[in-house]
Amino acid sequence: MPTPTLITTRPAQAIAMAAVMLMGAPAAQADMTLAIPFLVATSAQTFSQDALDAYEVYGIVATPKGNAMQLDAATVVQPITHITFGRSKYVGLGDAITKGDAVGGALEISRMDPRGSGKIGLTLANFTIDYQAKRVLADTTPIGGVTLKQVPVYEHTVTRPMMFDNIKGAYVGREVLSNLRMTDDMKTIMVTNLKLPKVARSALNSIDFGTLTATIVVAFRTSAEQAKISVQPYQPN
Repeated sequence: MPTPTLITTRPAQAIAMAAVMLMGAPAAQADMTLAIPFLVATSAQTFSQDALDAYEVYGIVATPKGNAMQLDAATVVQPITHITFGRSKYVGLGDAITKGDAVGGALEISRMDPRGSGKIGLTLANFTIDYQAKRVLADTTPIGGVTLKQVPVYEHTVTRPMMFDNIKGAYVGREVLSNLRMTDDMKTIMVTNLKLPKVARSALNSIDFGTLTATIVVAFRTSAEQAKISVQPYQPN
């Protein structure tokens, strides 16, 4: 496997430099969104055992689509495609990133209708982490239905803010969001489109859906890796 090209400078300078070199963009400033498919940046959702058990009880299957891929039985990984620098009450590079997007990735959540009408469910796509609101949002499309743009899916707790460490000469940033709790709107969408019994809503109220871990290596992806990443919004068939 080709080795990514490391950028050995300070993280803030490196990201701005990468944007200038590959996009012709100005240096990072308030309220600016950068497309970063050229950087080694990923977001991984690891579902909790409680979430996996609940899905199994109701025959629910979570299937990655688009840029997303299954890492193991509990984890789905997708590239981070955009970051937004904005005004923040925090200090430092990680806290100056007010939003992170995984455009082009999706997760289909489905099961077979117990009444025999075939597959039912919904697709969550084009995820955004809003660090100011502490929410995860996604375009939400019921199977055979109309897309609702950027519906709040989870609220979260920041376990580890984005911090960069110098590891063998490369800057690696890592952030962990935990205590993923489904929003009331998303609970209603899930129960409705998966045709779940009313008791399932009570279960959704109590489930911590796991963690989201973002990793940004200040290094360029290879051209072959970049070619596999779409920065176009995913739309279900």
